[in-house]
This record gives sequence, C-alpha cells and structure tokens, in this order.
Amino acid sequence: MAKSLKEKQLEKEKEKADLEALEKMFDAKGLEVSPWRFAIYVPFRLKFEDEDGRSGDREIHPARHRVLVSMAKNFLCEKLGGLTAYKAKGSWFEDTGHLHEEKVLVLESYCPSEKLVMAGKAIKDFANALAIEFEQSQMACVVNGKMVFFQPEPRYKEIHKFIAIDAPDEKRDLESVVWKYVLGPLRDAGIPSVFGPLR
Repeated sequence: MAKSLKEKQLEKEKEKADLEALEKMFDAKGLEVSPWRFAIYVPFRLKFEDEDGRSGDREIHPARHRVLVSMAKNFLCEKLGGLTAYKAKGSWFEDTGHLHEEKVLVLESYCPSEKLVMAGKAIKDFANALAIEFEQSQMACVVNGKMVFFQPEPRYKEIHKFIAIDAPDEKRDLESVVWKYVLGPLRDAGIPSVFGPLR
C-alpha cells in the first residue's frame, strides 16, 4: 500500500529528529566530514594465455603483491589522508555461463572532494601502473558509488616501459607516481618489472 503524503512527511521529520539526536549524542556538529569515497580493488590472481592459446589464471607472486599493496596503502594515505583495507569476494557470469568468483583486496578512503580532485591525475597514473604490473586488463575503482575501470592505454605502457627499462637514473623523475610508488619499490625489493629487471 502506497504511503500518503502526510506519512512521507512524518518519516522525513523523524529522520531529521534522529539525525539531530545522533549529532547531539556524539557532539558531531561542526566536525570535519569526509563525504567522498574512493576505493580500489586489488586482485590476487591474473589471467594469462599460453603459447597454445589456452587461457587460465594464476596467483600473483606473493612478494610482488605484498610490495605493491604496501605502496598502494602509502599512496592513498599520502594523497587522500588514510584508508581502510579489507578482503572481499566478487562474483560474475563469464561468457561461457560459468559463475566466476574471485577474491580481492579493497583499499577504501574517505576524503573531502578537493583532495580527490587534486589527486585525480596521480590516481589515474597509479591505477594504470598497478594494472600493468599486476598484468590486468583493467583496474576497478569506485568514486562515490560509481565504478570506474582504468584500462592501460598504449601510451601508458610505453611510458611505463621507458621508465622501467630504458631511462637512466639521472633522467628519472623520482617524484613521479610510477617510479615513486611502483617501480622504485619493486627495484628496492629485487623484484623485476613485467618488462624485465629494473636498473
């Protein structure tokens, strides 16, 4: 049975009263709020295709995963002010009709909108670099309830490869997102890039 206009109005008034009661209870008025949510879904496995054209998936090397997740946490703390990390499981139907389930690590931050805007380009660069090093076709992120997929463009792969392999140390921008948060930590841990050993 549909609610009357009066019933809807009473509900709104009750919600407002409840909110005011909560604010009073926790003395929350005037406190800084962080209404914008950003989350990145970090995979544990990667898909591959062998020389015979057969496809499958395998676990991302634990050491590589550990280093990159650690740097992802540092990145979000520095750019957005903090994060919460938790494991989750995604499910979807593949083209074959098979129900696929996959574990992911969710790194979630809440921040004021201006922080997210200022960090926008760095986030895009970082998500692309992660996708490349995790050998993913895309990295899934959420911005205020909207799912965004970062798919590495050819130019990202070329820049990434150049920084990883071809650029001598004196020409690297040590403050660049790709080097500071992805390739540098991999090199320090003795882990090669997907393009080969890091110099």
